[in-house]
Amino acid sequence: MATQGSMSKIATFQRDTGTVGVGGSKVRHWTNIPGLVRVPVEYRPQRGRERVQAGRLEAATVGFITLQACDAVRGLTPADIMVVHERTGDVPHRIYSIENPDQRDRDYELVVEKGVQLG
Repeated sequence: MATQGSMSKIATFQRDTGTVGVGGSKVRHWTNIPGLVRVPVEYRPQRGRERVQAGRLEAATVGFITLQACDAVRGLTPADIMVVHERTGDVPHRIYSIENPDQRDRDYELVVEKGVQLG
């Protein structure tokens, strides 16, 4: 269980509320999810070997997020994104999985990746 002191990052979760245009093109518009704006999260980057694709180091970084459960967290899906508010600016992350590890709805764990295209 994560404690409030270990939650050193602030994040906002967003959902795509875009539309499909006349020609079938998709217009993305990310809107904040109510109840999940500027919430504290515990962010742990993946350690170990760097990932290599086509002989080059990948720019994408996988991280593990822990956040306290609430009704808004239970409604998250992998189609949503997480934006971590850093000193250098906002960094969007794609959500790959959402888990309730102890099945007691205290904390949720997410696997996220930054440096990837969100569209």
